[in-house]
Amino acid sequence: MVQLYSNRVCELSEDSNTEEITGSLSYLKGKEKELLLFLMKHYKREFTPIEVSKEFAVTNKTIINRLSVLVKNGFVEPVMVNERVRSYKLSTFTKDHEKELKKSLQ
Repeated sequence: MVQLYSNRVCELSEDSNTEEITGSLSYLKGKEKELLLFLMKHYKREFTPIEVSKEFAVTNKTIINRLSVLVKNGFVEPVMVNERVRSYKLSTFTKDHEKELKKSLQ
């Protein structure tokens, strides 16, 4: 009986986790999802908008705008230096749920 209960609790926990990820991704547009997937695949460390803009062949302002949406939704964190955003890094939420996010984005 205890085994059945613990299995059910695990299933519910995984389902709520999946719903949380799906809900978070629903706020993103296609280009932002594409950027998030790219960042998870290629940048495990800090990165600057200029580095990423060269990869996408767009302006760094475009990347900054897309990153601001990702920051607002908790997928990316800004790295502040003297009140300025110097670079960005993946949030702990993104790192912890990387497999589920990649699966949902592909």
